[in-house]
Amino acid sequence: MKRATLFAVLVLSGCASGYQQFYHPIPGREPVNVSATRVSPSPGVPLMDHVAAYSPQIVSEYEAHGYALIGYSAFTASTQQSENGAMAQGQKVGADLVVVVSPEYVASQRIVAPLPSPGASNSDSTGTAQVPVTINWFKYGALYFVKARPASSTAFVSETPTKSDGF
Repeated sequence: MKRATLFAVLVLSGCASGYQQFYHPIPGREPVNVSATRVSPSPGVPLMDHVAAYSPQIVSEYEAHGYALIGYSAFTASTQQSENGAMAQGQKVGADLVVVVSPEYVASQRIVAPLPSPGASNSDSTGTAQVPVTINWFKYGALYFVKARPASSTAFVSETPTKSDGF
């Protein structure tokens, strides 16, 4: 089990960002559906904002300023996730605004990982030392918005992520 956890951590750290892997589009707000209601075409590089913690009121506040939520990313990871991953996902989905939620500490996990170490005094018969490692887990999230025309901003029914969605 411990080796499987370490393997999963190493494999996931080499893949696409968590923001891309765990992106959830809001049904009906795919780019083809949103393009007719946008104020202007996608800017290419979205604006970025930050919030300390997620709450459904955050979505309501941005909607009050003419933004429509098109998707979100929510995931837990043991490796540091760069905001660049959220920006890249924002560009990919055509967002005008990416709101990054500050990482939140979730838990620590202590495992013993094998470390090849021929001749070490605490190594087993295979020449591998067992090294204690602490893995810290953090919850990451981002919200992706487009600027909608005033007359069409009410055309989208507000659908906000909840704790069961990973926030």
